[in-house]
Amino acid sequence: MAESKKRRARRRAAAKAVWQRPSYREKQSARLKVQWRRPGYREKTSAAIRAAKRRPGEREKRSAATKALWRRPGYREKRSAATKAVWRRPGYREKRSAATKAVWQRPGEREKQSARLKAVCADDLYRAHRGWLTKAELREFLAAVDSGASYIDISIDWLMSPKAASRIARRNGRIRRCARRNTKEPRPTKTKRHTKPKVPKVPRLKAVRFSLYRLYRLLESQSRSVPT
Repeated sequence: MAESKKRRARRRAAAKAVWQRPSYREKQSARLKVQWRRPGYREKTSAAIRAAKRRPGEREKRSAATKALWRRPGYREKRSAATKAVWRRPGYREKRSAATKAVWQRPGEREKQSARLKAVCADDLYRAHRGWLTKAELREFLAAVDSGASYIDISIDWLMSPKAASRIARRNGRIRRCARRNTKEPRPTKTKRHTKPKVPKVPRLKAVRFSLYRLYRLLESQSRSVPT
């Protein structure tokens, strides 16, 4: 076991040393670019990766491996420093921004992403994980709103704040006017409970501006007057 770990470490060090060569890196990059530009190669590789992820237990295996990797001491700090260093490269932020904008400007891309997000948000397991109402609960919630119940009663029944209940109702097209006070009713008069005795105002002295130059001259004169 110890021998296999040493052999694995030697192979990893040798591979890193090979990839540090500028000529080897450029050669492999050009080869991979040519390979990915072949007709049908991208679709074939994508289908193989999706089939591998759909194997029974593959998702749990990958999840456990990723969690174990992120629990390693110093791995999180190392990845964070590497990501920050990449984003600090001149022109990298502009390059990524232009690439993202180009993707969203493709015909049908916005509709595709919208349909995908709607399908994900409609899943009851996903909604329960995010703390959202499921579709059945949302129907029951909206039925309570349509029945005319107050947001305070609804919030008590659903264990949420009245503001959250109002926000959910507005997002689903239930708009209510806020209860306003009747302006025809006379306003209650305010009674003064404690009356403070009137104190005569004392005239304030004019503020004297004390500049830094005057402070410097004062300190200089004081230092000269101190006997040595």
